[in-house]
Amino acid sequence: MRKLSLKHLIAALMALTLVIFIGVSVSVAGKAIKAGGKIKASYTEQKEFEIGDVDGHRISFTTSEGINTSTGDIEMLDGASIINYSLDDLVNGSGSGHGYIKVMKENDGMISKWEHKVVTTMTDEGTPSTAFEGTFKYTGGMGKYSNITGGGTYKGMFVSKTEYVVEWQGEYSLGE
Repeated sequence: MRKLSLKHLIAALMALTLVIFIGVSVSVAGKAIKAGGKIKASYTEQKEFEIGDVDGHRISFTTSEGINTSTGDIEMLDGASIINYSLDDLVNGSGSGHGYIKVMKENDGMISKWEHKVVTTMTDEGTPSTAFEGTFKYTGGMGKYSNITGGGTYKGMFVSKTEYVVEWQGEYSLGE
């Protein structure tokens, strides 16, 4: 039986370590990861236009800023800043909206395209209550999320005329 030299043993261990590392990296890169969070945001800009074709038909362009709190089993951008760009087309507070949200924490982040339905009802006290729900898809990322793909769903509601909360959940993968 032939003896392995220390040099050959070290080379074999390094090769094995590399194979294990590459195997783990590939399996993590292609695996769908579940995540979830909660966003609190406030309007920083709002422009609203009356369309005039039917009573109460308005479009609005808004920019909002806030913070994401990770609520899933896997931490995803906990404490990250968000900026949300929105276009809503509503009649008496109900209709549809779409836009983009950017979520950033230091050099890591992602951008998602979203769309939702908005429903406004009147409370027993006679004040409007606005809720929305929709879907999102990751369109790009930065830092460790640079190759992100995936998406999910969300539900939200306004807690004042300019502040809202959103709960989201979804899955993502990090490509190579």
